[in-house]
Amino acid sequence: MESALIPVAYFGISSAISLIALNVSQVQRIYFAPFILLFAMLSFRHLDDIPSWLGFSSLWGLFITIYIMHITAVLYIEKWVLEPMNDADDECVFGIQDHNHRSVSRNLKAAYKVWSNPRWLPPIPISDNGNASTEIPLGQLHPSTDAKRSTMTSFILIRTTKLCAYGLIHQLIATHIFPGHFRPMSIDDFSPHHERYIYRLLFHPTASATAASVVGDIQLRETLLRAVLAVDWVIAAYLVLEGSHHVSALLFVCVLRLDEPEEWPPLFGSMWQITSVQRFWGSFWHRLVVRPYGSHAAVLSRRLLGFEARLGVDKVFLSFCIFLFSGLAHSAVSWQMGQRCGVWRDAAWFVANFGAGAVEVVMQKLGAVLAERMGLGERYHSFASGVGGRVLGFLWVFAFFFWSVPKWQFPKIYCATLLEIYNK
Repeated sequence: MESALIPVAYFGISSAISLIALNVSQVQRIYFAPFILLFAMLSFRHLDDIPSWLGFSSLWGLFITIYIMHITAVLYIEKWVLEPMNDADDECVFGIQDHNHRSVSRNLKAAYKVWSNPRWLPPIPISDNGNASTEIPLGQLHPSTDAKRSTMTSFILIRTTKLCAYGLIHQLIATHIFPGHFRPMSIDDFSPHHERYIYRLLFHPTASATAASVVGDIQLRETLLRAVLAVDWVIAAYLVLEGSHHVSALLFVCVLRLDEPEEWPPLFGSMWQITSVQRFWGSFWHRLVVRPYGSHAAVLSRRLLGFEARLGVDKVFLSFCIFLFSGLAHSAVSWQMGQRCGVWRDAAWFVANFGAGAVEVVMQKLGAVLAERMGLGERYHSFASGVGGRVLGFLWVFAFFFWSVPKWQFPKIYCATLLEIYNK
């Protein structure tokens, strides 16, 4: 357990350097970059020292990748500068800073407010070149930052209750659903043969069984396993990320007293927004990576592709880059943790989600046009925005994950299990 302090210490050094860099001029900041990145990468290199319980090691790796993208965007792309803290309410305001009238503690507090805000929640900083970060067309953030102020007692009670509930839900799922319900499991459950489902369902080339629980060579157990995995990753990620978010909120609000309760809005949106793959990622899923990844994508669009990142078609490129960067981050974490089997599947799956969202946009527009030509435009929009459209959209999202998640996870599990068998 003591070894876990090594990556934490490296990250702490990198963070301390970044806090200092936020308080110096843009010309001087470039000298801090090698040290910020060096210690962040050293922390990433020591992922094996983080306990793997509940996936904390992979969570730490993703946290480091988000931090690197966030702090480099803030310092060197958006070029945020800080304005003095307000003496009356001690809140951070962004603008031109005056070093002569600020104490060291206020400098660090202002820098901390930027460092701890990867979602770039309001107030949105303004860059040196006068371009507001909000001009990048990446959509609205779903957490509300103007929620009612909660008392410290209610804040602690609600967050602690949720943490206990998340722990209980995780235990129940692991015990009774996955992998509990499917034990004993074998390597064959994740073989390349079982990775293909739709093809076997349609063509069933080995239809040798006639039992009621078998269609072709597809068994009911296999179908249930895919159905569970299609949503298990969502639930697991939600519980771990929200749980970590609540623990961090309690630490920074109640223990360190650096933040107010309303500065820690929920990470995720409402599950009722899951009516398409696009809305799953844009309205329900956390948006920790959207702004920093989008900032880096904007640089690519300007310097590599030669078009301005705030014009029409480039929105597609920005969205593609955000999904690609997310996939590459997951692949990098898997590689660093020694999971070399099918490591490229992470990036491929995230890109596939981008593709699914793009197809949805095209199909929705085609559907609207056809409905208008047939004189059914009002009915189409009424159905799409009603309960029927929501149910159909939710089923589509489930179907997409039912098909794609095993193609993402099965090869990794299969290869890792083979290696474990051969290394015994």
